[in-house]
Amino acid sequence: MRIPTLLLLLLALTGCGPAATPPATPIEPAVVEPQPPAIPWNPVGEVKTYDPSNLWDAINGAADGYLAYGFVRLTVQDYAGNGAKATVEVYDQGAPLNAFGVYRRDRPPESQPIAVGAEALISSPHHCAMLAGASYVQARALEGELDEASCRGLFSGLLATLPGPHDLPPELELLPTADRVAGSEGFTVASYLGVTELEDCLHAEYRAGGDASYKLFAFIETEGRNSAAIWSALEAKWDPVPATASPALRRTIPYTGEVVALRTPRGIIAVVGAGDLAASVELLESLVSD
Repeated sequence: MRIPTLLLLLLALTGCGPAATPPATPIEPAVVEPQPPAIPWNPVGEVKTYDPSNLWDAINGAADGYLAYGFVRLTVQDYAGNGAKATVEVYDQGAPLNAFGVYRRDRPPESQPIAVGAEALISSPHHCAMLAGASYVQARALEGELDEASCRGLFSGLLATLPGPHDLPPELELLPTADRVAGSEGFTVASYLGVTELEDCLHAEYRAGGDASYKLFAFIETEGRNSAAIWSALEAKWDPVPATASPALRRTIPYTGEVVALRTPRGIIAVVGAGDLAASVELLESLVSD
């Protein structure tokens, strides 16, 4: 039997019939912050290059700080654009982790981020820097000033000349991401926390609830220095922690607190500032079991 059109309409209005399809919720477009247009730059003058044998001629007393992080080559070139002139230093640090360590070590606290490369920043009208794979780049104004658009234009042009990939170092995956304070990551090749046996440490700060925080760090294996050698160096100066699921060592550092290291199948990870010995061991073992 056919149902009259009028009856169908009444049924729909009274809710006694086929359910009406609700109107689709409109999808709000993603908000993208507008960026100033990149400003092109052109190289001027001669290119200067330096290697480990003569880096002191370029940066004098600061050379040791780059050599410790695997420095390979420095290229210096002046650029001109938009009425300004800048000198650009490109440090080839041999590996992304080394360049990352230098970039984060030298990062001024008042700097602002720039969207180019793996990371980039501007710290004053006369200085900006970029991390791009194994390259650490600095630009300093010689004439005029540097703003975000000019720095981004300068670095964007340089990226095509730098060996890739230009990403952050893959070793960052050794540190847990949960509760990690963004931007707190760093890499220290010698005497982390002022302790001589803490070498090649990748570290970051973590939130523990409220204002409390702690630091986790992982030991990076290098050529000729694997986990066994690292652990042996720690055992010579640190105390063993009994009754742990994985081998653990501890040491109290003056003005720093309890430091506990755990040897795991993925490598050696340690914590400082997590509380007493029991709390530190519990935290590390929870990371291993995750």
